[in-house]
Formats: sequence, C-alpha cells, structure tokens
Amino acid sequence: MSVVNRCTVARRITVHRPGWLNVVYAKRRLSSVDSTADAADAAASKLGQSIATLHRPRPIFPWRHDDNYLPRLTPGSPEFNSDILLPTKGEAFMASVFLNYSFLDTYWGNSWRKELAEASTWAFSQGVAGIVSNVYKMPFKSVLTDSGQMDFSFSPNEAATDGEKEASYCPEVEYMLSRPLRDLYQSAHESGRDQFRIRLQMLPIRSTLYSLFCIPFLTREAIGKDPALLDEMISYHVMMRTSPIQGIQGFYGWMLKQLQKNEGNLFTTVDLQVLVECEEIFQVQDISSGNILQGFEDGKSRKVLHLVRLETNVRSFAGQSFPHFLKQEPGNFQITDIDDLLGTKKWYHRVNG
Repeated sequence: MSVVNRCTVARRITVHRPGWLNVVYAKRRLSSVDSTADAADAAASKLGQSIATLHRPRPIFPWRHDDNYLPRLTPGSPEFNSDILLPTKGEAFMASVFLNYSFLDTYWGNSWRKELAEASTWAFSQGVAGIVSNVYKMPFKSVLTDSGQMDFSFSPNEAATDGEKEASYCPEVEYMLSRPLRDLYQSAHESGRDQFRIRLQMLPIRSTLYSLFCIPFLTREAIGKDPALLDEMISYHVMMRTSPIQGIQGFYGWMLKQLQKNEGNLFTTVDLQVLVECEEIFQVQDISSGNILQGFEDGKSRKVLHLVRLETNVRSFAGQSFPHFLKQEPGNFQITDIDDLLGTKKWYHRVNG
C-alpha cells in the first residue's frame, strides 16, 4: 500500500479510505472521528474533568520535559516492573487484520511500522499546536511552522484580545485530541492564566512505534459500560491455549451474539503508542517570583522522548460476496494521551489489575 494512498499521519494519518485517521495529505488536517469513537470520547469527559481538577491547586502547563525516559519505559525501575502488560500480543497480525496492511509487509517487512510512527509524529505536532492555539487564542500558523517546528510563547500581558478571529485557531483539535486531554489543557490555563509565562519550542527529529495492540471485537466504550467483558474475552484466549476447541466455540458464540446485537457489525478499538524524540526548549515561569516551575533553569534545548498514545475504532463486517470474509473499515485515529498525563491505568486494564 503506497504512502499516497494511505494518508497516514506523518503528513496525514489515514490508512486508505474508507476510514482510518483520515488526514488529507495535501491539506494536512485531521478529519472527524467516527461516531463510535465520539461516544466513547463523550463518556470519558468526566474522567478528563476530574483529572484536570487535580492541576487547579497548582496550575501548570500539562507537559513532561525531561531528558530521561518516562519511568515505566526504563528497565529495572519500579514503574517498569509494575507496569500492567497488554492482555494480547501479535502486532503484525493486528496491523494486517485490523489496519488493512498487507500480510507480506507486516510479517516480512517493517515499512508499516515506520509509516505509523511517522504519521503519529505528524499528528502529535498538529495536535499539541492545535490545543495551544485554541486554549491560548493564538493563530495556528503562528504556533506551528510548515517545517513541523512548534514555537509557542505565552505571557498574560501579551494575551490575545477577545476580538481576535477564531477562524485563525484550530477547529479540528476536537478530532485530534480526546476530550480528557483537551479538558486538561483548558483547565490548567484557566487556573493559571494570570500567573505564568510559558515557552515551548519543539521539533520532532525521529520516532518509532512502541506498541500496537487490540482486543479483537472489543472497544473502549463497551468495556467502560461492562468491565466484565474484558475478563470474559481474556478467558477465551486462555481457554484456547488449554482447551482449543472449547475456547474457539466460546469465542465464536460470543461473536455471533455481538453480530446480532450490532446489526451485522463488530467493533474493535486499536491502540498504538509511539515514541517521539524532539529537540525541545520548555519553561514555565512564575511571574511574581521569577522562579522556574517547570523545565530547566538554563532554558537550553534538550532531546526529550515523548510517548504518544493514539486510538481508533475499526468496524468489521461480512463481505457481500462468497466466501463472505470479514472486511475491516478503520476509523480515524485520535490522540488519547501524551506521556501518561492522564495516568498509567488504561481502559484495557482490569479494574483490580
């Protein structure tokens, strides 16, 4: 599958239409997420608002600027050792089956990994610039250059006036970032708009796909409504290893129920994490005291590694002609977390896991 056909996210984030992070390459903009993802996003709003309130006592800019790895990515650290592992494996299988990459490419090539990483990096730059543009009322073009470098400075006495045209902001940000992330940035600004001077300059220089996973035919929204579904699905996977026939029969029966319930459709949330290395300058300064509250005192550029998480919902349905194999229609990817700003526990983790 060619780069042009894919409209991915490193200058697009779609894997050919129908569906998938529909970012038109020529216009470099994200399209809206599918209705199922919208519903899940709305359901997550309360979580985002509750997390955002945690920042109000000490209003800061939601950003991790550290030349060390995220603790849970550092082998041997307590966070790494206690990290909850993904419940399923098989990245090549998932990319081939649910994201419509070719079987040969996923099992004997790596171009799909590079493409996803580059696309996600582009989406990361666009998304962060978009939320900054909207929250701090700055023209999007003044925040992100054509070369992909983000250059953002904010001081309360230089804030935009109410009369500035909103057309210059980034209306697509609601599709780029999940609502909890948007709420987090908005809340941080509202609680500290008169106290802090902020500087963020960021240029992505390289990236790599860290993980890709899904639980076949389960979505974030479904598990949010009924957490028992997660244990049920994992039990089928365990059963397939110990009693293959019984496990397959149980899983097949569950699929039939879902097909009847959803009028012949099955839905799967695909989750991917990408490591993005950036050349970065970042500082948050308290205006009254002059103290640097975030970032380094020297204000020098550093290489910083960010972990970006994106999700999409994939619709599976039977083909119209014999042998009626399931076809996949990926939806649009959306950034759901950056550097675990919303916490390390994710929707696919057991409630008590």
